[in-house]
Amino acid sequence: MANFIVRYENSAFNTEWEYIHNGNTVMVTTDTGNTWTYFETNGGELISQTIQVSESDLISALETLIGEDVTFDTSSTGLKPES
Repeated sequence: MANFIVRYENSAFNTEWEYIHNGNTVMVTTDTGNTWTYFETNGGELISQTIQVSESDLISALETLIGEDVTFDTSSTGLKPES
């Protein structure tokens, strides 16, 4: 089970979650409307495209990328991606 933890939370900015996978960091953040963005970094360098998906497609896309089920910690405002 891949559990994304809240990495950054500020009421003026989008909440960010992260998960370490094979030495890389997979980042997820809210975007505009009902879209979410995810990307993968290594040592601070972007190693994948920044991909925008709907909330309903996010969990499936991450499970395909990581190869296991994913869960998200809930932010202090009650926000987390739902499948």
